[in-house]
Amino acid sequence: MKKRGLFVAFLLILMLASATHSYASIQASDVIESAFVNLSTSTKKAAFTMTTKANCDVLSVTSYTLYKSNGAVVTSGSITSTSSGMRYSKSVDFSGYITSGNSYYVTAVFNTDSKR
Repeated sequence: MKKRGLFVAFLLILMLASATHSYASIQASDVIESAFVNLSTSTKKAAFTMTTKANCDVLSVTSYTLYKSNGAVVTSGSITSTSSGMRYSKSVDFSGYITSGNSYYVTAVFNTDSKR
């Protein structure tokens, strides 16, 4: 069976205010059922979660970027650990980068590699 990588870009806007907000935009996927990033205002950690419609050999976040609300890049990276199956859940600690009184948002690229 032919494997193909499906790269799905998600623009997730997470504003640090009195409550946590998250928004997702799926660019193109016949495999991903849902994907979320939730940035906790109390712990300052971002939780990356994805579920798929079919079993996948690889589930991952190939890149993420934390921005200040003015568009300035604060930090970026990738999550090196991957999962397989139909569910992905990892977190990133941004407590060293987030300061009180500022708003932030995160962009992330989720990846699936399936036989579908």
